[in-house]
Amino acid sequence: MKKAAILSIVTIILTITFYKLGSHPINKWDEARNGSIAIEMEQTGDYLNYYYLGKPDLWVAKPPLQIYLILVSYKFFGYNEFSLRLPSALAALGILAFTFLILRKFSSYQNAVLCVAMLLVVEGIFGIHVGRTGDFDSLFACMILAGCYFLVGTNDKVSLSSFLYSSVFFSLAFFTKGLAVFIFLPAVFLYFFASGKITSNWKEILVFTTGIFFSLFTWFLLIYFKGFQTNDNPWVGENAADTMFIYDVWNRFTGHNFPGEPQPRLLFFPMYLDAKFSVFYLLFYVALLAWGLKFILRKSFRTNLFPFIPESTLFSETEKKLLTFSFIFWLVPAIILTASTHKFGWYFAPALPFLAIFTVLTLDKIIILKKYLPVIILAPALVLAGLKFYKYSSPKQYPDYLLQNEDRIKNCARILVPGEIQPDDYLWMLFRNQHISIFDPAIKWCEETADLVPQIKAKCTCKKEIPSI
Repeated sequence: MKKAAILSIVTIILTITFYKLGSHPINKWDEARNGSIAIEMEQTGDYLNYYYLGKPDLWVAKPPLQIYLILVSYKFFGYNEFSLRLPSALAALGILAFTFLILRKFSSYQNAVLCVAMLLVVEGIFGIHVGRTGDFDSLFACMILAGCYFLVGTNDKVSLSSFLYSSVFFSLAFFTKGLAVFIFLPAVFLYFFASGKITSNWKEILVFTTGIFFSLFTWFLLIYFKGFQTNDNPWVGENAADTMFIYDVWNRFTGHNFPGEPQPRLLFFPMYLDAKFSVFYLLFYVALLAWGLKFILRKSFRTNLFPFIPESTLFSETEKKLLTFSFIFWLVPAIILTASTHKFGWYFAPALPFLAIFTVLTLDKIIILKKYLPVIILAPALVLAGLKFYKYSSPKQYPDYLLQNEDRIKNCARILVPGEIQPDDYLWMLFRNQHISIFDPAIKWCEETADLVPQIKAKCTCKKEIPSI
């Protein structure tokens, strides 16, 4: 019976992770841009600087770990949507694995399974920009979670090697998504302070901090001495480092000289939970309310008579430790992102597993819910898993203007596109012809213009080019 249950769980996990992973059209912006940059990186042989449409690109200023993994995936599985998304899908499995290991280490097998079940069916882990697309955030969240796994440890005195391993994974998180790692590092140091480690483990913390900043320093040295230096784009800096500091941090946080409308601040967190944590956000609010009531009634000798308040005596010492860490680790990023003028929900992805852990650990210690907790979580999880399977079974199709020109694109060397080409269209073409180039009609015009559709003009190499009028 137990083997059958484990086999069923593994089947559901693999289905949600890989079922028709490459069948959905390429998403615009980050996924499309990452896939194109990986192909052009291979073509140029420049593994430090990014190129897009054959030109130096500073719009994507993040370090290249995700791009490297996409390129490796291309090498093994070809140029296609599945290869583009495979690193993110594997990283999403890593998120589930580390979440399970953390809870198994600090709590019970049941709580570990329930938490994984929650994360498996929510859009915050297996959705757009995370586990089902070729973006940065799934790998970023996996590296952060791995770092936390080694950081928290099992005893009051964590070994130096644990801090060192954690430093390596947080450094890999930086090499995935750049300075976004500093959304989560304040939570780590707040935990050090709250748990007393700031004094008892100061040498280990120094090693942890030194390792991370050494990685940052090494990357910025490479950028300043070997990276592109340009100021052609008003929205980015003179190099990737400037873009990370000015555009991705200062301008995004303050809204100064940042494209797009400012986003609502105070509503960010509840809106994120509603969109990315599915129905489980209700359970989170129940857990939050329970702790609020416990705080209000903390001086009352009759507190233990309230069955809807978590009973402190039921928590083991390791569970209290994990609960404290989890609370800090979702609260601090939520405050930082709420305060930012421009933010996206997927930036919160590394904190979502700890929000789920906080929820499960709390509900497990509420007397009236403890007995029914598996049903409360697994029933909606199974429904959401079925909805995901149905959604994946009917993928959207690429537009006709691409499909009707597919054979011509495979055999031509140049594409004439009126106006700016969309990133997803460009990558779709590169998947079919890695050596194709985009022809800018604003500079030159091609003599052969027969049989062209309005949105895209696909052609073989022109024998003659004349200036546009």
